[in-house]
Amino acid sequence: MGSSLVHWAERRAWQTQKADEGLRRSNIAWHGQRGMRWHQLLPKVKSLLQSEAPPSWICIHLGGNDLASIPMRALTAMALQDLKTLSKIAPHTMFIWSEILPRVHYRGANSDAKMEKTRKTLNAAIKKGILNLNGQCIKHPGIQWDIPSLFRHDGVHLSNKGNDIFLDNMKSILANSNWA
Repeated sequence: MGSSLVHWAERRAWQTQKADEGLRRSNIAWHGQRGMRWHQLLPKVKSLLQSEAPPSWICIHLGGNDLASIPMRALTAMALQDLKTLSKIAPHTMFIWSEILPRVHYRGANSDAKMEKTRKTLNAAIKKGILNLNGQCIKHPGIQWDIPSLFRHDGVHLSNKGNDIFLDNMKSILANSNWA
């Protein structure tokens, strides 16, 4: 669940016949919403839970679209509070944080270098929070802003090569778990 990166990862997964990420015991539902912002997460999950049983796990990839518009402390507080709320409304669901990816360009930012620092700080705080809730974290060390072939021309969205790495990172944590 998350922003346009999830939307495009799903498309890439279907193109490469990896939509189930090789997890035959899992039924994966993709909820990627282009332009999704953090404040939309809780209402979206609550809405889904009204019509569906709580899933075994929810992987959240979100926050990159908020970095330039919400002060880091406020965004961190909102994210951590929402994760606590989610763990209460779906206590048997494993929550997985997919770290915010670096970007070549952060839309709306005065300084890409400042946004990169903010991204790293936010990732560390959310990782700590999700682990305190007995969740998991997916890192993406192979996706670096200085490898242009991993990004589309906009410097935000991933190329096919970047999406393949992103999907492999997700698959590795999901396939190596006993709840997937």
